[in-house]
This record gives sequence, structure tokens and C-alpha cells, in this order.
Amino acid sequence: MPVIVGKRLIHIADTNDDLKWEDKEYLETFFEEQHAGFIKMKELAKSLTTSGGKHIAFQAISRTDFVQDGFVNDKGKINFFRWNNAYLDERLKMLYLYPTQLHKAYSQSEAFKVYTESTFCSCTEQELQEIRSNNTRRPKKIKMLYAAFLKLKNSLTPQDLQIFEELKDEFSTIFEAFEYIGYQRIRELEFSKPKIEEEVEAVKLKEKLTAKKVKADVYSIFQEGKRYATSFINDELKKIFDKHNISLGRGVKGADIGYYFEIEVDDTRESRGWKLIRKLID
Repeated sequence: MPVIVGKRLIHIADTNDDLKWEDKEYLETFFEEQHAGFIKMKELAKSLTTSGGKHIAFQAISRTDFVQDGFVNDKGKINFFRWNNAYLDERLKMLYLYPTQLHKAYSQSEAFKVYTESTFCSCTEQELQEIRSNNTRRPKKIKMLYAAFLKLKNSLTPQDLQIFEELKDEFSTIFEAFEYIGYQRIRELEFSKPKIEEEVEAVKLKEKLTAKKVKADVYSIFQEGKRYATSFINDELKKIFDKHNISLGRGVKGADIGYYFEIEVDDTRESRGWKLIRKLID
């Protein structure tokens, strides 16, 4: 991406040693084969005897990349100008394999005094485009996001940190899931968005409920080895949760004491209750 600043031309570009390109000989053969196929398809279309058949055949021909990209003119003749542009496009790809090749090309042009500054980026532009594409299926998108998450999370380069923040903003729900439940659990949930969100919220709630200050308040009231009536548990936990601004999204249940103790049901004729066997250790 060239940018003019005063008398300077700044070219911001990505390089990628995995970039695929084709040589001229291959392209010439490939285009000639495509043109031969194009001619045969036209002959087949002309040989059809119904107007509907001819229409669908010529419609199919007109929608091929070979025609859409202008490799033949309106009369079906080879557009050599377009072919030559394709050769040049492939030669340009070669320059973007490595920073040194791009620098060399600018230097050999003798049109510029060239200064190059290179910075490594953990994710290629192609990877980022595929991640952001609406055509990428959700399981593959999440797998690619996780690979990017691992590469970018602990990087110290400004470019990587910027890309990490951009992806985190764009895919906030998935990045949050990586942090709270991990990629393996996401796979187990079959990449289902509702299931992932539900589990993340459950983990976030548990973190709040088992915070040190909350546990300290719980353990100041409840003791292991004792039985407590469900109504007492409900009342005391509600006070503690309200104190720490914790919302369960529902009413407090006696079983919620299970966040803090190993428990078992201990109902009597007089009341429903729970026995607190032992404290849960983090």
C-alpha cells in the first residue's frame, strides 16, 4: 500500500514465503488449455437443438472465470493483453516472497533511494482474510482463530499486538471462550454458539462465587461436618451474594452451597437440608 508523505513514497506491504506463484510457461499452457476448452464448450452449445438448451449452455460459458476475467474478447478471440497482465501479476507475486526481493526490485528500478524496515508478523494476510471471510465454516474459523490466538497472545511485536486486539474485538465471544473454557471444550461442544456462551457464563459465575472474599464470608457461617436446613442456607447465601453484587439470574438454591463444600442431601421430617461433608479445596 503506497503512501505519499512529502517527497517520500512509503510502501507498506506484507511478504510471505508461502505465497504461491506460477511461471510463464505453466500459465501459457494453462491458458491455451482453457481456451481450447472454451471453444469446445461453444461448439457444444451451438450443437444443441433447443433454444432453452442453447441459452443455459451459453449462460454457463459466460459465467466462467476465463470469460469473466477477460481472457477472451466478445468474439471469443484470445485477449493477449489480459494474458500478459496475468504473467506480470505472477512475477509481482515473486517479489512479495521475501523483504529482500522487494527491496532489490525497487533498487534495480533506479527510480528511488530505497530504505527498508522489516517487521515479522505471526499471521499472514491470507490467514487473516480466511478468518474474516463469511465463506469460512465456523469450525475451521474457530480453529484458525485459536492458532492465531496462541501465536499472537504472548507476542511483543507492535504488529502482532495490534492484530490480536483487532481479532479480539471482532471475535470477542470466541476469544472469551478461549480464555474461560479452552479450545478443546469448544470442540466438545461441537462449536455451538449457544452452548459455548452458556458454558462461558457458567464459568464466569463460578469465578465470582468462589472469589476469596465470598468464600471467607461463607466459611465464617458454615462449617464442614454439620447439617443445615435448606431455608437457612438459602437466606445466608442470598445475603452474601447480595453483599458482593452477585446475580445468579435465578433464586438461590440450597444446592448452591455445593460451590463451597462437598455435600449430600440430609432431609428430615422437620425440614429439608444438606450435610456439608468437607470444604472444597481450590
